[in-house]
Amino acid sequence: MSRASAILNVPILTYHDINRKFRVGITRVSPSAFRRQMEWMSDSGYRSVRLSEISGSAVGSQKLFAITLDDAYCDLQTTALPILQQLAFKGTLGVISGYVGRTNDWEARLGGPRLRHLDWQKLKEWVDDGHEVASHGYSHRSLLNLTPEQLDHEIRDSKSEIEHRLGIGVQGFVPPFGRIDDRIAEAVANSGYHYVCLDTPILLTVSDLTALLRHSINRFDTMASFRSKVLLGWNSRANRLGWELQHALSGGTIQARRWFLKENIP
Repeated sequence: MSRASAILNVPILTYHDINRKFRVGITRVSPSAFRRQMEWMSDSGYRSVRLSEISGSAVGSQKLFAITLDDAYCDLQTTALPILQQLAFKGTLGVISGYVGRTNDWEARLGGPRLRHLDWQKLKEWVDDGHEVASHGYSHRSLLNLTPEQLDHEIRDSKSEIEHRLGIGVQGFVPPFGRIDDRIAEAVANSGYHYVCLDTPILLTVSDLTALLRHSINRFDTMASFRSKVLLGWNSRANRLGWELQHALSGGTIQARRWFLKENIP
């Protein structure tokens, strides 16, 4: 067992739904904003890497960054993929294995349409194009208060399902809602993952597990705030406050699931 901190030297940019559809919430980013952001990264000399390619030694003089696409929505096929291909960028999809090809019924619907997740065939096309797939759990439940059996299902079974369906090895785990503690991190390591994503700079007691710190990009990000997240990251107080707000808002879905689905989650 060892005390491990998150790798901070490679900007990891987190996106969710990239589309033009109106939805209440802050995670949506328009395709035009995504294009501007990616073109700025390219013009600034950044080269994209998949999350599994990041390690403590993956820095040097290179300007590296990573893109994560949580929830793996269908709209990414037409809104994000062409931009990534044009700029020769590769991303990492956070796949909810139990919702592949289905609508996002796990999410609290506060306004706007339901979104559909990529199916297995489309996910295979992303893999064949050089992108990576990580597990985002089996059903997008908060993991903090689950039993060992439930935790094993969300973490281990989701990995096995993705590997079986896509014929690949899954190296990374993306905790739903960014909720994670030492018990969850240990379960991730014991399930054979090599890295886990963090949405806040915390220390975890883990064994043989790389912690990767991310920065969420949302609908309110201007180019100035986007550049701040890339260049300053968690050294910026404004960035920290923005994360705290988004983290608090994500609790709305957790609360709705507790009320309507009778889930015993924190």
